[in-house]
Amino acid sequence: MLAERGITVDHVTVYRWVLRFTPEFIEAARPGRHVPGNRWFVDETYLKVAGKWTYLYRAVDQHGQVIDVLVSAKRDLAAARRFFGRALRIGTIPAEVTTDRAAAYPRVVDELIPSALHTVEQYANNAIEADHGRLKARLRPMRGLKRHRSARILAAGHAFVQNLRRGHCDIAAEVPDLHRLRIAFDDLATTISPAEDSGDHALTLSGWRNATVPQAPHRAALSAALAPAPAPHGFTVAEFTATIRRLSGQAGYTIRQGGYDLRKLRSKGLAVKPGRTRRYHIPPDAARTIAALLALRDQVIAPILAGPQSSHRPQARAQDPHRPRLRDPSHRHADSLPRPRDHLSRSSRIDNIFVDRRNASS
Repeated sequence: MLAERGITVDHVTVYRWVLRFTPEFIEAARPGRHVPGNRWFVDETYLKVAGKWTYLYRAVDQHGQVIDVLVSAKRDLAAARRFFGRALRIGTIPAEVTTDRAAAYPRVVDELIPSALHTVEQYANNAIEADHGRLKARLRPMRGLKRHRSARILAAGHAFVQNLRRGHCDIAAEVPDLHRLRIAFDDLATTISPAEDSGDHALTLSGWRNATVPQAPHRAALSAALAPAPAPHGFTVAEFTATIRRLSGQAGYTIRQGGYDLRKLRSKGLAVKPGRTRRYHIPPDAARTIAALLALRDQVIAPILAGPQSSHRPQARAQDPHRPRLRDPSHRHADSLPRPRDHLSRSSRIDNIFVDRRNASS
């Protein structure tokens, strides 16, 4: 959508969209999710988060549906019990659970699912072992994960997309596999609405066009920095945070997030912190830069994003009746239309030349 309007989006922006909207898509599709089967394959794999190896617990059923995922810093009894407790909240009690020979699994299965058959035979868990490869193939090209929250959202989002693609959800289940994800996300995007206490908007053009009232926290950071700029004594992180809360309408915006946004402004030269003081200042040149950025966003970028719904649309050119019609393969009378000479292959042109010469000689 943005590429059609000539807007280049950084990969960090797309990554933030994934972290922001993935939980909402998962929650919107939860009512249409199929009931998991009664045979579970449970295993854990490794993920590197912030340079340290962490454990990712995953479970699939006999149909290939991912039941649940859990990111844990430790591979112990508490992590296994927490994972099975989350998976059992779906409502299905498995009749058979297949795991590896980890010491924590027999105790947890006997404690939480005493009626299930626990299988630990060799090669019996190949289904979940092979399913790990799809997630690793997705994470391998990435530049790494820095937080457990990011790993948790990405693992859950990958499982959600995998279930959609395999038809384990009522949304777009009858659509061919090639178009299933596109149609499913189009349907889910219409069900996502902005939260009452959040300034973020849904993935709609109307939400982007009205994103300035109220503003999202990361967008309100520039306005909050520009608001107290003329103050001679500067402003503190608490005052900056209070201004963002007032502009964005999000009461959950914390002082820690405000300090993080101020550090980003300092790294770009838009805010200074002289000496060891706790007050920040906006230089005059930085204030003009921030004002230009806000004007660029409101007067240029917002109208471009709202282009398809704008009332000023270019008039369609009238079709010249004397102009030869091009051959459209989608038209039902395409074979009867005259075929332009430019579309002929080189061999066809040579054959036509020989035919014309024979007719001329005869």
